[in-house]
Amino acid sequence: MKIFTFTLSEKELSVKAINKIKISTNSFHAVLEVIVFKEADNMFVGYAPAIDVSSYGETEQQALKTVKEAIDIYFDYTRKKGTLESDLVRMGWHKATVRSRHMVAPDIDEIKKDNPLLMNIMNSPGSFRRSTVSIPA
Repeated sequence: MKIFTFTLSEKELSVKAINKIKISTNSFHAVLEVIVFKEADNMFVGYAPAIDVSSYGETEQQALKTVKEAIDIYFDYTRKKGTLESDLVRMGWHKATVRSRHMVAPDIDEIKKDNPLLMNIMNSPGSFRRSTVSIPA
């Protein structure tokens, strides 16, 4: 599975369709926000809060690469096991409409409310970088 990434400005992040997944029998597409920040031990962490997947690296680029790999493994595993949709629902995701194949993540403010570490990081301007990861199948 090939993974593409691009960095967006704050304005673009609020406008783009992020933290959405389209699931069907023969296709799958996800666009997720990823936050990269530096830990106290000088390691960088890449974190996708909408699916609670993280990884790390010695550089910002390495952390972004390893979190993409972790996201890919998460989707591959849950799709093969047949638990992706139920796992997303457990994390607060919902269908865009009743008959929709699109799943939508909870708002980032809802995620932050249940995650004090994420809230602390995102309330510290300049301490993190926001990117998105797009995963086609």
